[in-house]
Amino acid sequence: MKFLKEEEIQVRDIALVSLVLHIGIMIDRVFESDSKALLTSSNIDLDEEIEIKKLRQVIENFIGRDLPDAEIDYLGSIFTSKITVQTSEDDEINNDILTFIDEILADIYSYYQVDFCRDEALKRSLYFHFISLIQRAKERRFLNNLMIEEIKENFPLIYDISVHISYLILKKLDIVLHEDEIGYISLHLMIAAEKLG
Repeated sequence: MKFLKEEEIQVRDIALVSLVLHIGIMIDRVFESDSKALLTSSNIDLDEEIEIKKLRQVIENFIGRDLPDAEIDYLGSIFTSKITVQTSEDDEINNDILTFIDEILADIYSYYQVDFCRDEALKRSLYFHFISLIQRAKERRFLNNLMIEEIKENFPLIYDISVHISYLILKKLDIVLHEDEIGYISLHLMIAAEKLG
């Protein structure tokens, strides 16, 4: 990304893919007028805030419209990996999703012996992905994933775990995931797996 090079910001390859994914989902929400204040970004320091303002300008110039402040909070939190769940009137639903994610990660450990259970960053990223996924499913909109074949070929275990997660989502939320959506779950798991070594 030209912006990251110009600002001399170092990002791991998989983290870059995740950042681009989240920016794409954010742009989709902006065009669908579906921006929600799901995140707070009070932990962002002044230098990070300056970088986020620059990134905001790049994205706004690219898409030809202004980004809502709620999306900038989201972008800032993703960009700095300082995500905090904001309490709202939907807390019961949010807690259900958080509990479901804990159940998924425990199931993955039981079935695959891969322990993501203590990875709070993964839990947060899955949480926000699921929030968006549920909304898209209600509207019968799903994302295309141009990297799906590469993910399946190069990360077969991660993709298999993601298919397993899609089965748990079907059972719990009655949402059928297409392989493109399953691939996006794989991206979250790839970042977490990289930390496991």
